[in-house]
Amino acid sequence: MILICENVSKSIQKKDILKNIQFKLRENEIVGLVGPNGAGKTTLMKLMVGLSSSSTGSIRLNDFDIKKNFLDFISQVGAIIEVPIFYPSMTGFQCLSYYGKLRNINKNKILQAVKLVGLENNIQSKVRTYSLGMRQRLGIAQAIMNQPQLLILDEPFNGLDPQGVDELKDILLTTKNAGSTVFISSHTLSELEIICDRIIFMNHGEIIKDDYLHSQTRCGLKMCLITSDNLTAKNLIEKNNPTIRLKRNNQQLILEHLVVSQFTDILILLKNHNIEIISMEEAKESLQKTFHSIITKESEK
Repeated sequence: MILICENVSKSIQKKDILKNIQFKLRENEIVGLVGPNGAGKTTLMKLMVGLSSSSTGSIRLNDFDIKKNFLDFISQVGAIIEVPIFYPSMTGFQCLSYYGKLRNINKNKILQAVKLVGLENNIQSKVRTYSLGMRQRLGIAQAIMNQPQLLILDEPFNGLDPQGVDELKDILLTTKNAGSTVFISSHTLSELEIICDRIIFMNHGEIIKDDYLHSQTRCGLKMCLITSDNLTAKNLIEKNNPTIRLKRNNQQLILEHLVVSQFTDILILLKNHNIEIISMEEAKESLQKTFHSIITKESEK
């Protein structure tokens, strides 16, 4: 566990912006933060980098409290909050070197970050000549050049073309594989679905769901089967696996709440009863659909 956010609340002029936020970030994972506009995502990220302070609660990174041990805390963090801003009259390299001096980061690490974000050909140009996408890349280079244990990114896909989006996803996965934890907010849910291990859903300043993607740890597998005899297959599966949720849908059998070992046993069971598997695939609900479902349920409370 590298970061623990515990009982964090934030009030401004007696209005609750964040309410009892609690979550943990683990090593080597990418965690997405999603929610509608005004949910409190950016406010939470500002608290996590010291740009604002919580009214109650604590945020600790590797046992360093952000209020009590700020320098030790922030030295392990890289971040983009909202839009990255640089001096327009300076070159990209001059901007990074300036930040590097503040954080004791050498030239080699700066150049490594520049190469990783694909700015080698423009790093000696003045920032005023940069497109929005190039400024975003420069911001990402600034965030990763200290090789942080925790990388916090607020809407990093903004301004990037499709190629830039794909390259950023590769950068984030490389950063994760190098040992960092990535905490990222975005409205581009389809991109988060590809790279994230976990998603935290926020609404009205509260965490309403914190769950894993592509994981069997919570809800298990959901599989769709087409067999040579769906009715017999359904009866066999129900008789031998009473905990599995199963239904027939047109020509398919839909099995929910599975673990891998159960599914393997089911395939063997059907084979032993001479039932042919015509097709099988894992059924996944898109993150976009999950998001809308969760927010709709919240609005109906």
